[in-house]
Amino acid sequence: MIRKIFAVLAGTLVIFTAVWAASGRFLAASENMSGTAATETRLVEAPAPGEREMRALAASHPERIAEVAFRDGDWALRMDEVWYYWAKGRVLPEAERESWSGLTGLRFYSYPRGVLPPLRVLDEDTRERIRERLEDAEDNPPARSETFLSHLYRAGTRGETEGQLVRAKLMGFPVSLHRTAAEKLELVDRDLRALAETDPETRRFFASLSHIGGYHWRPIAGTVSRSYHSYGLALDMIARDWGGRAYYWRNLLSWNEEWYALPYEKRWMVPLQIVDAFERHGFIWGGKWLYFDTVHFEYRPELLVLADAR
Repeated sequence: MIRKIFAVLAGTLVIFTAVWAASGRFLAASENMSGTAATETRLVEAPAPGEREMRALAASHPERIAEVAFRDGDWALRMDEVWYYWAKGRVLPEAERESWSGLTGLRFYSYPRGVLPPLRVLDEDTRERIRERLEDAEDNPPARSETFLSHLYRAGTRGETEGQLVRAKLMGFPVSLHRTAAEKLELVDRDLRALAETDPETRRFFASLSHIGGYHWRPIAGTVSRSYHSYGLALDMIARDWGGRAYYWRNLLSWNEEWYALPYEKRWMVPLQIVDAFERHGFIWGGKWLYFDTVHFEYRPELLVLADAR
């Protein structure tokens, strides 16, 4: 009977430990056979908010970001002797930390690398929140601090940004980009040229384009934040003929309240083998966003570092 009791207690302890570990915190206790108190207690915490993201930024830009550390109660990274703090996703220098609540963040999210995600089915509460957010943005356009990105890419003003631009080519199309993104686009171009030798769909796709747009000094539509185009970090593939298909969610707003549910076959799409080539070299595709923009690619290597770590 005593042996059975000990067996039940041991099993209960194993179950309790597994459940507690699944919550992100693990309590390890050693007990001797007589049931005396634990001799050692160990608490392992899940990563604090911002740790993964700041480390991903550092891994993506080792030539610019010198270190990552937890300091002054928040995760931070150092660039040119300036510390930038996570600040609930805003990534702000010390002087701006307290102003985080009036700003929008840098948009860290779970990017679905290598796959086309299923269209999200939104419940009524979510649809209502989206409607309210869009209405509020009309009166109060979201604003992001540009300090970190401006420093990272040495592109704080229009003049500084244009001093960083170079002329690149993608499958014969000229495109003006920030030199950092242009270096990666050369690798994309190399991969796509090799792919086009054996893939007719890739050849047909690029033959269907009229041009590729890159640098453009402007804000993101519906916001007062700089577009990634205004840093020279984004490009748009423009078709000769859209074939009656949609490429940008805002173009549907006036006549289709459920624009987010538009089937993929009714959207103008980039073949996934082409998307894969971009993703291999640090670019993400707007065709995978809820607020879809299927012509759009932007240089966000930190999101791909996070995707690979999942």
